[in-house]
Amino acid sequence: MNSSLNLSQIESLQQRLLKHAVYDAVNDRSSLQIFMHHHVYGVWDFMSLLKYLQHVIAPATWPWQPSASVSLRHFVNEIVLGEESDEGLPARDGQKSMSATSTFIARPCVKCRLTRPPALEFISVVKRSGLETAFASGIPPQPCVEFMRISFGFIATGKAHVVRLHLRSVGAIIPLMFRALLQTHEDHRATGASVLLLPAASHPNG
Repeated sequence: MNSSLNLSQIESLQQRLLKHAVYDAVNDRSSLQIFMHHHVYGVWDFMSLLKYLQHVIAPATWPWQPSASVSLRHFVNEIVLGEESDEGLPARDGQKSMSATSTFIARPCVKCRLTRPPALEFISVVKRSGLETAFASGIPPQPCVEFMRISFGFIATGKAHVVRLHLRSVGAIIPLMFRALLQTHEDHRATGASVLLLPAASHPNG
């Protein structure tokens, strides 16, 4: 089995992703609702990977014990800081506001006129009944379940370096994906897509 890394193949797949037909398909509020309904599970998946790494590299335990290297602790803690307590867009009165990934999950759904975001219900099921029950609940779209199973499969290996590689690959491609989506719709602002997706394009993980 050839396990060598083929960079040209990866670049080819990345270009295919950036030219995916979904960008043209998101052309009205209804299709935007569907897109965001899927994407929020990617956000939750990213945060789960990130918090696993933080648990391994910079665990919250007491009495305190030094762990891992300073650079690794800085790497994971800096991302967590941005995701869980980032500076958001200024309020209407110009005052600084704070934002978090949980806000990101709910806000686009509200703007898209969704009711209670299904992803928040999914997270509630995870908390009450566990991951497998939540996966089988029918709340997340099946493609999202399949993707999340891959991520949690990496977590199940117990190998932090494997999870870190997966996290970095996902974190690198999602902002590019959203910028491609916004570029496709820059002449169609009447759909509301550009305004609704702008926070996602500037978000650290998408």
